[in-house]
Amino acid sequence: MRTVHPCRILSLAICCLISQGAEASTFELYIQDLGGDNEQARAIARQMLPREGAKAVPKLIELLKSENQIVWRAAYNVLEDIANGVGVPGKEAERLQVADNLMALAAPGQPDAIRERALRLLPRVIPDNYDVTPIAGLLKDPGLREKARACLIETGTSPAAQALAGQLTDSDPSFTCALLDGLAAIRDPGTVESIQPFLSHSDPGVRAAALRALAWTGNPDFLKLGEKIFEEADPKTHWQAGDGLLRLADALLRKGGNHSLGISIYQKVLHQTEDKNLQGAALAGLGRYGDESVVPALLEVLSNPGRKDLSGPVWTALGSLQGPAVSSLLIKAYPGLDRENQLVALATFGGKADPAYLPILEKALSQEEADFHRLAAEGLASSHLAAAVPLLVKDISSRKDDSKKDTLVALHRLADDLRLRNEPLAVGEACFALYQAADTDELRNEALEGVKSFPTPAALEMLLEKTDSLDLNNSIQLHSCIDIARGLMAAGRADEAGRILDRLIPRIQTPEMILQAIQPLAGFIPAKDCAQRFGFITTWKMVGGFPWTPSEGFTKTRIGEPKIDLNAAYSIGGQSCRWSPYTSRMRQD
Repeated sequence: MRTVHPCRILSLAICCLISQGAEASTFELYIQDLGGDNEQARAIARQMLPREGAKAVPKLIELLKSENQIVWRAAYNVLEDIANGVGVPGKEAERLQVADNLMALAAPGQPDAIRERALRLLPRVIPDNYDVTPIAGLLKDPGLREKARACLIETGTSPAAQALAGQLTDSDPSFTCALLDGLAAIRDPGTVESIQPFLSHSDPGVRAAALRALAWTGNPDFLKLGEKIFEEADPKTHWQAGDGLLRLADALLRKGGNHSLGISIYQKVLHQTEDKNLQGAALAGLGRYGDESVVPALLEVLSNPGRKDLSGPVWTALGSLQGPAVSSLLIKAYPGLDRENQLVALATFGGKADPAYLPILEKALSQEEADFHRLAAEGLASSHLAAAVPLLVKDISSRKDDSKKDTLVALHRLADDLRLRNEPLAVGEACFALYQAADTDELRNEALEGVKSFPTPAALEMLLEKTDSLDLNNSIQLHSCIDIARGLMAAGRADEAGRILDRLIPRIQTPEMILQAIQPLAGFIPAKDCAQRFGFITTWKMVGGFPWTPSEGFTKTRIGEPKIDLNAAYSIGGQSCRWSPYTSRMRQD
């Protein structure tokens, strides 16, 4: 095996930068190395040749025809990179050049292996409106027709679709179905007329495939034939026919204007098939496009003992339906549902975010049966409704068993959701309830942060009661209470903040507690008011100063103490001095 000296590798790289003539020489060396027997040199060529773009394609095609698998695969990979590179806007001329070179490999006379390689590369470079006749010709070749079909489907252009449609009349039923599946994927309007006759084909599989190929049009003219195809389908084609009919109904409803017609198709399929996939698709369609008129049909499925396995899809559909008329029907139907469906209904009702369902959820929440309580709590948690908070708060206060945990989790979830939805009053109420009932320090601290951020009138009343029992020697509880008052003050609710402070400050009595409280309180209460609230004297009468020496000590009287007259005047240094007012200033550090 020939080895490449590092100096040669370096020289090749330098050659790329020197001159046009050197570039041509280097390009040839890369081509030689790609087709050679040195793996290191081939790896370098594999990396460098894609940079040459379309001009390298003819030489690479020569290597693509190699019988050496290592060589032709390397050439294929480079061609693939080049094809991807010329497929971007601005390289239309190079893309066309590459397409012409590769299309020549699909022409008659080329070995099948070469044609296969070309068919895999061509979809990346074929432009719109490009002639695909060589590929269309391969649709008649039993050995290559499937690869040609896949190539045309991936190409996805109108000429590609026309090529597929052109082969419909000359193929056996199996390949005709495959061609129709390809046309269904491309959805080219120009092929509709060619496909339409196959709706009446003698083979049920072809009929079903034709229905699926035309379903995207949403054309109501195809509905009658579509229903007939579905009704006459044999067991092997039943699913394909039903799928085609449902797709047609979906496209028709998306276009609009034929609502009742489309809904009737979903209902027809639902009642005429035992195929679970088709039933599920029909139910999904009723949920997606239906209104209150489909509720009775969906409830009928729930009441059918033989269709219990459809309960999930039915409730998914019912959960998608919106509007007061839908709510009225479901609320009316709820008491008559069996236990299992009532449980599913609770989760569904919560997800609808409709206050109309709250009475049902509240009643279920009060039940002792664990499943009803849990699912009602989950329903309320997912309701996005501020009105659900008092229901959960009430339930927490009335429970002492393990079921309380379900409510705590639900209230926590709902509080987080309402925080994102900017419902401050509801969040504050939920957080204070969580703070009171929390069974872990983590939840209690998190809830307290919520109360601080969203203080509410309801929470205030509870807080006033709680203030009397707080352990104010605990700096965390003391500061938390002050922070709530601060939050109320910042929200412009000074009266409510004052009510908290009026209950709190008289209980702050020890020097240690005062030191803990004075700083945070001084941040939003005027210093004078703060000091006075704690009983400190802040206003004085002063006179002086009088001359004094250490030898005199403190025995000499200067103002007639202990009998002091605040109206008296004193002579100090030949000047008359009187009492004057003085107010202490609180330090803020």
